[in-house]
Amino acid sequence: MDPNAVGQQQPMQPPQTETQQTLNQSENEDSGRGLEFFYVNGGVNATYVGMDTFSSSQLGVTRASHLGPGFDLGLGLRLLIITIGPRVRFQPLSAFNMWQIDGEVALHIPISSIDIWLGPHGGYAFAGSLDAPNDVSVHGLDLGADVGVDYYLTKNFSVGGDASAEFFFLKRPSVSGQSGVYAVDGSSVGFGALGGVRVGLHL
Repeated sequence: MDPNAVGQQQPMQPPQTETQQTLNQSENEDSGRGLEFFYVNGGVNATYVGMDTFSSSQLGVTRASHLGPGFDLGLGLRLLIITIGPRVRFQPLSAFNMWQIDGEVALHIPISSIDIWLGPHGGYAFAGSLDAPNDVSVHGLDLGADVGVDYYLTKNFSVGGDASAEFFFLKRPSVSGQSGVYAVDGSSVGFGALGGVRVGLHL
């Protein structure tokens, strides 16, 4: 026997415990999703918007709340389990139209092909087609929270559902040449909620 071969022999590895074997098996059972850096998704929702749910001071809008459809589109970056990016929402309600331009952040909990996520959003909101004189505008801030789940059909495509609740802090500037309530500024604090389905592209 070559004496040098003895010195070149590798030390014996200790046997793996049951826990180590389970962990290794979990690592090998890849869901096929891989790393994700960019996302874009959109949804269709049932939406409620109440511009004066909690308070109203000279808002001057006859129909300030309504239930109807909503649509949204968002995109952004994903950093492991964190996503961040902008989202646009549009609610073409029969009483008025509501637009929201928000930023959002979400924490994701990946479980195989499923993502459970939650996080806050906030930004700018404004309403149009109001039951008021043509020069009247209502705009302000929105702040809310979102929760949802996505199922990855492939590593690049997902379907899921989401729900959201939010507060509106709105103002109505006075209108030049108007009398009564529209001659002074108005404000309100409202509430909104939505729930629906969405599809996503992941790269």
